[in-house]
Amino acid sequence: MKKEITVKLLKNPENFIYGEEMYAYISMLEDEGRLSELPKNLYVYYVLSLFADEVNNGGAEQYLDNSSGKAYPDLRTCAEHLSHEVITPFILDLCDYIDEGGDDFESFDERFYQIEKVYELRKAALKYYKENFSESKIKFQVVREKESAACRYFTVAEEEKCGDVAEGLKAFLEVLACFSDMRWKIFMHTSINGKYTVYGRSFDGNTDLPALMANWAESNARGGAHRKMCACFGDVSVESLAEGKKYGVSITESGFGKGEYKMKHKFISAGYDTVNARGFTRITLKKFPGKSHGLYEKIKSFLETNYKNYPNIDGVAEEGFLP
Repeated sequence: MKKEITVKLLKNPENFIYGEEMYAYISMLEDEGRLSELPKNLYVYYVLSLFADEVNNGGAEQYLDNSSGKAYPDLRTCAEHLSHEVITPFILDLCDYIDEGGDDFESFDERFYQIEKVYELRKAALKYYKENFSESKIKFQVVREKESAACRYFTVAEEEKCGDVAEGLKAFLEVLACFSDMRWKIFMHTSINGKYTVYGRSFDGNTDLPALMANWAESNARGGAHRKMCACFGDVSVESLAEGKKYGVSITESGFGKGEYKMKHKFISAGYDTVNARGFTRITLKKFPGKSHGLYEKIKSFLETNYKNYPNIDGVAEEGFLP
């Protein structure tokens, strides 16, 4: 049975529209020419805000040439729904020009920028969204996100799966060892609520996360440790800095196929000083339950006993800061 979820239509659509499951659903509707199935206010907001962002960034030609152009068949209808005294006539004129085969958009771009200074299309679309609620929530079947540079899938065969946590921890150590030009230290970090994470951290540089995503599933280094680690813990993340910003790759079960895992590249935070901040990479296993289950001591004992087998791992500590 396919999974269904319900998403509340919040007052600010930016707070939910780009969530993984919601955006995958919208992208599917976009690919199939079914955007109009969205609640009307969300439909208008999505189509017009996408148009505004692309034209602001690179003009009407960029809007049409990028993937945003898939929403063009809905642009005229949404402009008519908006019924704005200045924005709507402009968009209708642009659509007429495009439909007639026009491809010189300089005058339209200039006209757009002049209108944008006064009316701000995004604000107008948001106003329409807020004033035209007909539904408070939307229910849909979860769809598999399309593969892209930011989203990849891989499958772990049954014979690759770990028999126990010890085997998974060995795979974790093997993965750290694959970064042979980095020195690692392993931390067991306990949060206020008693849950804890296990992570390896290195300050010996950043990691090219897109390249890591492209090669992760194909890597058979050290007996396929990358896939084994994910199969054992089910929730793994890799974080690194790039140009003063922290990015991460989350690796979780996709829910769409037996043994299938999803890798998702995400922006995490900004504000890191690229001159003074040390580059770092961190590989984190899932959050574990509280220490009362006895697993904590087993993990700690295994790591303290076995890390010495790997020359680039310096030790295990129970406390550490999370940069």
